Amino acid sequence: MKTNITLLFLGITLFLSCQKTDLQETPKWNALTFTESQSTDYLEYMNEPHLNISFPSETEIKEIIYKNGVWAYKNRTYVFIAHNWTDKEIILHVYKNNELLNEFNLKPESESKNMSQISIKDFSVSILPTAGEYSFKISVKDSRGITLLNQYCLHNSTNKMIVK
Repeated sequence: MKTNITLLFLGITLFLSCQKTDLQETPKWNALTFTESQSTDYLEYMNEPHLNISFPSETEIKEIIYKNGVWAYKNRTYVFIAHNWTDKEIILHVYKNNELLNEFNLKPESESKNMSQISIKDFSVSILPTAGEYSFKISVKDSRGITLLNQYCLHNSTNKMIVK
């Protein structure tokens, strides 16, 4: 009997503690990786050159600024960095409502000061969004010309940012 009451009490306590989290206040975010690898398994391309960009699912902000690979927004930090990257230039393609809105030619900045031992390079860009649905693609520019990189969504996220 005591065991049943204890289990019931623990179950109710757990249920009530989970209810305290207001999912509306917890910002949802997206994380994408871009690589030439055909594999969707991170462990297979983690030692190859690849880029990561993260961003909120929804925002009301009118200026998105990744400075030295970092964008701080609503107590969250989003990144735009490259792993195992050389000095290859990239093109960030910004789409609004499925139409190409803008392209940014970006050169990698010096390696992150805190992470130089693992070859991470930063990218800086400023985007001035208006209301709509945004998505991103990345191409690399090198001796072959322009190559669109494969995009993989990380952590069950999507390539979509809603600007209100």
